[in-house]
Amino acid sequence: MTNKYKFSVIIPVYKVEKYLRETIESVINQSIGFKKYIQIILINDGSPDNSEKICIEYKNKYPNNIIYYKQENSGVSVARNKGIELAEGEYINFLDSDDKWSKDSFAEAQNLFEKYNDITSVVFPMKFFEKSKKEHIINKLYKGKDKIDIREDYSYIKLQSCSVIFKKDIIKSHKFTKELKISEDVRFNTEIFLEHPIIGVAKSFYLYRKRKDGTSALQTSITKKTWYLDTPKYCYSYLIDLSKKKYNKVIKYIQFLLTYDLKWRIDIDPETVLSKEETTIYQDTLRKVINNIEDDIISNFKLYSPYEKMYLLNFKYNKICSYKLKDNSIFYEKLKLFEASNIPSFIDNMYINEDNIDIYMKFPKIKNIIEKIYFKDSNGQKIIPKYYTLDDNNLYPGKIDKKINLEYIGAHVTIKLHQPTKLNLYYEYQNKEYKIKLEYSYSSTLNNNFKYLYLKTKHFLLSQENNGLKAIKKNAINTFKYELRCSFKLLLKKQFASFIYRNLANIYKMFKIKPIWIVSDRIQAAGDNGQAFFEYLMEKKLKNKKIYFVIGKNSKDYKILKNKYPNNILMHKTLKHKILFLNSELILSSQADMYVYNLFGTGKYYIGDLYNFKYVFLQHGVTYNDLSPWLNINSRKIDLIVTTSERERNSFINDFKYNYPEQNIVVTGFARYDKLLNKTRNIQNQIVIMPTWRKKLVSEIDLNTGLRKYDPNFKKTDYFKFYNGLINNEKLLCELKKYDYKIKFIPHPNMMAQLKDFASNDYVYFEKGNVNYSEEFKCNKILITDYSSVFFDFAYLKKPIIYTQFDSDDFYNGQLYNKGYFDFKKDGYGEVTTNIEDTVNLIIKYIENDCQIDKKYLNRVQDFFKYDDSKNCERIYEAIEKITGGKNNI
Repeated sequence: MTNKYKFSVIIPVYKVEKYLRETIESVINQSIGFKKYIQIILINDGSPDNSEKICIEYKNKYPNNIIYYKQENSGVSVARNKGIELAEGEYINFLDSDDKWSKDSFAEAQNLFEKYNDITSVVFPMKFFEKSKKEHIINKLYKGKDKIDIREDYSYIKLQSCSVIFKKDIIKSHKFTKELKISEDVRFNTEIFLEHPIIGVAKSFYLYRKRKDGTSALQTSITKKTWYLDTPKYCYSYLIDLSKKKYNKVIKYIQFLLTYDLKWRIDIDPETVLSKEETTIYQDTLRKVINNIEDDIISNFKLYSPYEKMYLLNFKYNKICSYKLKDNSIFYEKLKLFEASNIPSFIDNMYINEDNIDIYMKFPKIKNIIEKIYFKDSNGQKIIPKYYTLDDNNLYPGKIDKKINLEYIGAHVTIKLHQPTKLNLYYEYQNKEYKIKLEYSYSSTLNNNFKYLYLKTKHFLLSQENNGLKAIKKNAINTFKYELRCSFKLLLKKQFASFIYRNLANIYKMFKIKPIWIVSDRIQAAGDNGQAFFEYLMEKKLKNKKIYFVIGKNSKDYKILKNKYPNNILMHKTLKHKILFLNSELILSSQADMYVYNLFGTGKYYIGDLYNFKYVFLQHGVTYNDLSPWLNINSRKIDLIVTTSERERNSFINDFKYNYPEQNIVVTGFARYDKLLNKTRNIQNQIVIMPTWRKKLVSEIDLNTGLRKYDPNFKKTDYFKFYNGLINNEKLLCELKKYDYKIKFIPHPNMMAQLKDFASNDYVYFEKGNVNYSEEFKCNKILITDYSSVFFDFAYLKKPIIYTQFDSDDFYNGQLYNKGYFDFKKDGYGEVTTNIEDTVNLIIKYIENDCQIDKKYLNRVQDFFKYDDSKNCERIYEAIEKITGGKNNI
């Protein structure tokens, strides 16, 4: 059959109205000539937006070149398979509907097909656009050839079908599998390459969009069970079996491809998504896959860090392997893994006080090789750290199976600068000294991406040099040189936004008169400890400080606060907010998420040395669980953490692995508790239900709103069944009617999208807007929760609580924290129930008893909280004055 066109471009379309025109135009503008040589096949996969209108517009404009086909939403594989049926071109490409082709791509592909009669596909290197303009990391594996044989050139792997142009004749018998929602491209490509191993390699780019307003494919995928259970089974294992069938062995191309794809799995914890049984299946499947990868493929894999190589070997053999140091290199058996000097230790945080630098870092303990580390200055003086145990999350790199992790050790070292010097990190082995590569984690002020930042102490400037640190005298000339160098390098790297922010911040600093304090709660809502303390500060009318409260412009609280404090409210992420942030003495918040202490995201790489503020964590709720996997000295630089009791403070200092200095944790009571006691309580005949969230039950975050997306599978969960059953229980509803009571259901903000799933009735009100928690605590008579720390606020007011813990056996599995010091049965301020019937009976008991708290629970409340005097804000202010009073204003 004669082909009508040279190229058929199949574009599955789903929710891409913002990008679709640009994608189609990139094909129409191909230098080879669109009307004569190219066919576009638009497959509308049930897209709910205006994409169809765009498709029809282009179909009408180019009726001879564009086919439009509409189907019910069935997924990208079905759409592509339909496109293959409709294709009339000699060559086929599967273009993603938000990406682009560079102008000469098709001309280059045709030249390669004509030049080499034996190639059946042409692969293109990938380059990002929009959010990032870097080349895809996989391009580093390509070595300049324009034709390869995968049986020999096995590093030329290609995972994405969108960046390949195939001969139509060879893919007629192949289809994208519907078994896979993730990695269907990998399976499709590799099936064809195993059958037709001679491939052309182009030089022009496939342009892959990294969206500014969306999460990456990896971030979205890892929240779905299919990524863990289906891809290893239906892609990895399938390709291993296919290679064995075709070549009687797993050829190196397959081994190399699998090694590359496994890289993105090493540091992702399956327990955040899977049950214990599913996690075991996932681990077993991956271990079978890795047993088909030869050790030398792992040891020579250039894209793997030293730790990743060791972890993969440990995982393969299900043990901590034995490693040896020989000729300045680390070996496994006879395989050289890496140079010993390339073992990096990570600086996580640096505190500066006068000329003292407190460094908190971590380094790998490799048995019989690296046991201890030390800094050494220019005079040869050793500076020995103190060691501490890290939380489980810092046992880098592996989370597939944590039992075979390398042991990481935390190290705290205080360096007292008294003269210009160079500082390098070392370890000793058999009386010989080895210099260690010093690197920086994301939480650190300095970083690995841009090595021209510098820190200021009282008398010195500190910067990176030759994988170590360098301190020089601080004076006007040296400061100007460092700043000029930094700005010049920013321009060379085309980091124009960072250049502007940096210089605006420095100009503002010259005119700044008063210290700046920025206070916040959530982006979307106030009403927490941040607002309570901000209002206390405003009442004090401090003349020696400039106080601001920051909140998102779409929050209902923004207008309210702006009307009350017109000169002191900042809109989140405005230019003014950013410049004040870079000149702040203090950041105070009830939240400890990144948006609070890192306003610039990855832009921090270029201006992070301007983050000279101290950070006060006012807390959102009483910490009774072990939050150290999420909150610790190696992940967040916090100068002051506010607590409510000695027991809570002790949990930070002694019970768990937070590792903050003891003086950083203070007992003051929460700022919002002052308002709980001070204001008149309008108590109603109302029960409030406020359960916490479950990480396994939520979808990914919508970056436009900061909220979780709706999950249609939520209604199948025990969580939904329990609470929906409770609020619609006939016995309970009769009792509510009899005593004229109502129920108010307030979901955790991360579960708000699921509210529409719950059945309504005349006695239940669902809170869908911003919540004033203080008011809810004051006006409701009974609290029903599961594990949410809001119960401490309710208990503070000496009101009854019921804990509904129907999933206590599974709750902590996959959460961001572990079980803490608080035992609900021994320490709780109310009864624990595990089913709807017992919960209903308890509610009725309390209603009939006029909602009086039992004496034993009242005694527990009084024993826990240290203060009950409405002076919490005053104590917080005094604690802050201590940490800022000696601040060196730099």
